[in-house]
Amino acid sequence: MNEPIDQPTPTKIVTVDGAQLPTYARGEGRPVVMINGLGASARDWGPLADLLARRARVITFDNRGAGRSVTTEQPFTLERMAQDTVAVLDAYGLTSVNLVATSMGGMIAQLVALGRPDVVERLVLIATHAGAKSAIPSTPEARAAMFPQEKLPREELVRRQFSAYVAPTFRTRQREVFERMLSVRFANLIPLEMWQRQLQAALGSERADALSAIRAPTLILHGRADPLIPFANGEKLRDLIPGARLTALDDCGHIVNWEKPQEAAAAIADFLTL
Repeated sequence: MNEPIDQPTPTKIVTVDGAQLPTYARGEGRPVVMINGLGASARDWGPLADLLARRARVITFDNRGAGRSVTTEQPFTLERMAQDTVAVLDAYGLTSVNLVATSMGGMIAQLVALGRPDVVERLVLIATHAGAKSAIPSTPEARAAMFPQEKLPREELVRRQFSAYVAPTFRTRQREVFERMLSVRFANLIPLEMWQRQLQAALGSERADALSAIRAPTLILHGRADPLIPFANGEKLRDLIPGARLTALDDCGHIVNWEKPQEAAAAIADFLTL
């Protein structure tokens, strides 16, 4: 039986440029490497990784600064995090891989596809954008949750953020799943200063002018009700990446892997022919 996504023991620890990145591999079949978003550990992939691991060899990892990773106190860039991803691929001996990435992870995956087109077979970008400067902005409510004016206890801040980022119906109709999502994040909270470093890395990256060079077949999954990275960003990515296909998820906010895991897994499996 496969271990759950919050398995306590990493499969491998990848050491790269002063950081130690725990990685977690399970399932059998073609390799799928998943890159998570701002502040998220590998375990925050939750049900989407569980579903994909039934069809493929799924490799998740804790980004620099997240989860159980160990890193230096120095600031870093998304380009550095893209190099981290390549180091994970190298550690597993992967010369051709499918990337599935969400939010900030999708930004990192774009850089990997641009910098190492030889290893990226197919690309799945979830709830992400083409660059901080060119992005269609968050709704006022989502922006207020990300940058609160008042100082809050960390768990209260995360609860407010997640409440603002998901579709309202997810909170009301799937309350138990919403609370499970929060419990996974609470168990893997990263230091606020590391969250801020990741945020600054994301805010410092602009890729729109380069995306026409991506050659990997690309699927974009985006919730129509995403308040943090609005749906128009998915449409923009579709227009910038040659041949990209956009699948809209109705009644879905920003956290696709928890809000619509079945629909997302089905679309990904079809696209990757898993």
